[in-house]
Amino acid sequence: METLTKSEIHIRIAERFKKSVSTIRTIEQENPNKYSIMYDAVFDSVEEYDNTQRKTIIIALLTFKGGSGKSTLANLLASNLSNAVVLNLDISQTASECNAATTVDFSEFDSELNAKEVIEDLKQNYDYIIVDTPGEISGELLDLREHIDHFIIPFSPGKRARETTIETVEQYFGEGTNYFEGDYKLMFILNQYLDDVRLKDDAKKLIASLKEVNIDKKIKFQINMSALKQSRAIATMEDNQMDINSLDETNRVAYRVAKKRINSLCNTIKKNFILEEVE
Repeated sequence: METLTKSEIHIRIAERFKKSVSTIRTIEQENPNKYSIMYDAVFDSVEEYDNTQRKTIIIALLTFKGGSGKSTLANLLASNLSNAVVLNLDISQTASECNAATTVDFSEFDSELNAKEVIEDLKQNYDYIIVDTPGEISGELLDLREHIDHFIIPFSPGKRARETTIETVEQYFGEGTNYFEGDYKLMFILNQYLDDVRLKDDAKKLIASLKEVNIDKKIKFQINMSALKQSRAIATMEDNQMDINSLDETNRVAYRVAKKRINSLCNTIKKNFILEEVE
């Protein structure tokens, strides 16, 4: 199968469009009534061609513990990716307004549609879908595994948070579930840590615990680790439901510090998941 870059696809679409427009003008001269029909047909054809070439990357943020910053991280990541959307699957709460990314609630779609069908619908228009999963396991959430390219599992410092993170991995990928036989790429993000000493300690303990997790051998993991330091600016953004860029108007210094940390984390995610070019 031929692989095209995005620019090559756009060139081919433009060439195809140019040729089609020339055909339309000829038909218009011969029979004006056929013009609008041909016009619609050409654009439908071009749109269909573009969609067949699109490879949408789907990233799910997963944790069964509240307060880990899952939704905030989903929104921040989507804001740092081009043509991205956040899909909020947690029907118990609406999507947060404190982000600059396009966000849609699963509950807004037809009640007869399942999550997989909604994702297929969104894939027609977006290059990245960031899935903000609910805080509990379900059959539908398990069925999504084969459609997810990458998983991000945020956790906060402390023993209990590490234990919950291990439980999340065991429940979602472990034995006793109808899992998909795949090669999963996981990134664990230690969120809201206070100092570098605690960061290294929590990361080492989590990695040691992961090695003891009883996971079926058919499932392969590529594990990456990253972190986002606790930020008063981000906390303010969450409390006031502010867009991250709005902080620049209220506290420019805090905004710059927070923005630098966020960009660094997002670049690490892009690098590990081989996404778009790192800034």
